Amino acid sequence: MTSMFLKLIVIHAFSAILCTLAALGGSAQLSVASLNPVLTDLARQIGGERVTVIELMRTDENPHAYNPTPRQLQAAGQAQLILASGKGLESYLQDIRDNLTQGQRLLEVGATIPSLIAEHSDCGHDHHHHDAVDPHWWHSIKNIKRAGRIIAAALAELAPQSSDYFHTRRDEYNRKLDQLERWARKELATIPRSERVLTTAHNSFGYFCRDFGFETAPILGLSSETTPEPRQITEIVKTVKLKNIKAVFPEKNVNPKTVETIARETGIQLGGYLLAGSPEKENPTYEAMFRHNVSTITKALAPMKTQAQ
Repeated sequence: MTSMFLKLIVIHAFSAILCTLAALGGSAQLSVASLNPVLTDLARQIGGERVTVIELMRTDENPHAYNPTPRQLQAAGQAQLILASGKGLESYLQDIRDNLTQGQRLLEVGATIPSLIAEHSDCGHDHHHHDAVDPHWWHSIKNIKRAGRIIAAALAELAPQSSDYFHTRRDEYNRKLDQLERWARKELATIPRSERVLTTAHNSFGYFCRDFGFETAPILGLSSETTPEPRQITEIVKTVKLKNIKAVFPEKNVNPKTVETIARETGIQLGGYLLAGSPEKENPTYEAMFRHNVSTITKALAPMKTQAQ
């Protein structure tokens, strides 16, 4: 009788431990690997303490040039969910897909987010990318909200016991995004409509320009890895002068040589650098990235007396 009684105690104690772990959401059980720093931040914002995020692509890397190393792929092998940006940004996804282990899922977050088609630009002359899908969807706050819903649903599917937790955190993050958008609109409203032309190193801010009423005038195409020929630079210089563009913006982690040449040859202002591909290492959040870009654009394009007020 005593032996049986002890067994029952052990069984009940073990069941209580399992119930406690379920209530906590099994935080140590859910592992997510991310191939994009913006997605890394989103997974952390929504997953909270119940998700371990494996950061594959670092914030100081260019997503157009990034390829995961064998060591990073090995680390991704420990994850139940692998997050990718999608829309053709990651050329290596098929290799990852071919090597998924049983129970692993590769999620292209941008796949179901409405796409912009990059049209021919007066400043961009990369004929390989005309009428191509713009993969830089994260420069739209509306799209980040969509991505949050997609990630929250995927996490909830993997850990149903934490579904309410993930969706609550998503709703809390959406409220922060609402505040961010209101702030951005107030800041950008100081730029006259006639000055809302965004000339960047490559065609990466189309979604931002659509949402905030800017005209895009990128120097290069959709990939930051392209390099213009001398004749193309001549055409770009003519266009910049014709449009009376006020400033041209380099991008962090992208060679600034072409942008600096354009600024020198036209005499226009070289604006501060923009964050096109990822947040900065010092503050690796989407919110910090977006605030940096809005502040940089406003500083260069808004009238000085407006900025002083």
